[in-house]
Amino acid sequence: MNTDEKIDKILELQTIQSTDIALIKQSQNVFIKDYTTTKESHYRLRDDFKSLKSKGLLIAAFIGSTTTFLGNWIYNHLKNL
Repeated sequence: MNTDEKIDKILELQTIQSTDIALIKQSQNVFIKDYTTTKESHYRLRDDFKSLKSKGLLIAAFIGSTTTFLGNWIYNHLKNL
């Protein structure tokens, strides 16, 4: 192998290496974008679930207090008869 062939081989390997580095950076950017999208979605779902859970708790408390009120009213009404 003469010097020109060696230089050509080195330049070819540098081009391949540059291409590989560019592809790695591109895949990392895609991964980071997917990660941030998933993280934002997770936090949004978590907040929605907390909101839904609190609404369910309020409805359950309202139903329980209404049932207790009606039960006490019926009991006191029948007790006075």
